Amino acid sequence: MIDWEESYGEILSAYQHLIDNGWIQPPVRTLIYQLNAENPEKWQKKHYGHLTTFLQRKKEAGILDYGLFASDTGGASAIPLSMIEILKQIKAWKETTPLQLSADGNLYVLFHEHEGMIPTLNKLFDYRIGSLSSQGQIRHEHLYRVLSNLVATLHRLDGNEIRILGIADYDIYGAKGYETGQGHIIRNHAQWITKTFPECHFYVYGVTKEQIENVGLDPEDEHQFDGWLQRYGLEKFRDDIRRIVGYHEGWYGMKGNKLVCKEHPDFSVVDINDGLFDLFSHCFLKHGDTLRNMDFISMFKEERDE
Repeated sequence: MIDWEESYGEILSAYQHLIDNGWIQPPVRTLIYQLNAENPEKWQKKHYGHLTTFLQRKKEAGILDYGLFASDTGGASAIPLSMIEILKQIKAWKETTPLQLSADGNLYVLFHEHEGMIPTLNKLFDYRIGSLSSQGQIRHEHLYRVLSNLVATLHRLDGNEIRILGIADYDIYGAKGYETGQGHIIRNHAQWITKTFPECHFYVYGVTKEQIENVGLDPEDEHQFDGWLQRYGLEKFRDDIRRIVGYHEGWYGMKGNKLVCKEHPDFSVVDINDGLFDLFSHCFLKHGDTLRNMDFISMFKEERDE
């Protein structure tokens, strides 16, 4: 039994640890995983609901500020900007780097199951990589509007294609078992997006069974992305994506249907143990209705032997 009042300091300390490691408004779910990592005997996933209620009581009592945690909500607003807000926005626009093609001539976008991850993803990649979420279920109008704008931008920049890197929880609704007919969120989004927008190609980053096993979690259980990320590390995740997109020395990209390393085109010295193969190693969703396994390790061997 948790004494919530006595544990308040511990909760705040875990929250600060997340902020110090690059999170912006982390979901309460991520806080549970951080607490579990620090004290697994005390904190379990089952405490998520109680923690959410406890934090809300603190907010209502004026002890805890609102805005500290992500809000996965369908709410909407349209409030005119004040003069101060307009001036701040003008300053931000002046300092913003325009959307650009990656070195391989493509636009990359992160698709995440959880809307609350978007602010952290934006900061993590220095606002250079776009991100989108429809909060689990397909919001067709929202996706159509966002992707239509991206396609128009792709054509203006004379780019090749839009590559969407999909991220979802490891459960039957997210990415678990998507190669065998489960993983509805990943499959449904990939199929609708690539069918509606031929310029878009959908790739699965995770969370995959291999990624779960690599951090010591039980692949037979279900796991939130946040729980996997807490173990894998925010910095390693960032480096994975930066390499793939081309914002990292030695970045990886596509050559035909092969994953290649820019620094080693002869494939003679390619490190395949740094987590990058988790991105494309299993399912490669393309053209809306094609689901194929791509064994890139074999491809590297075949290319090298030739």
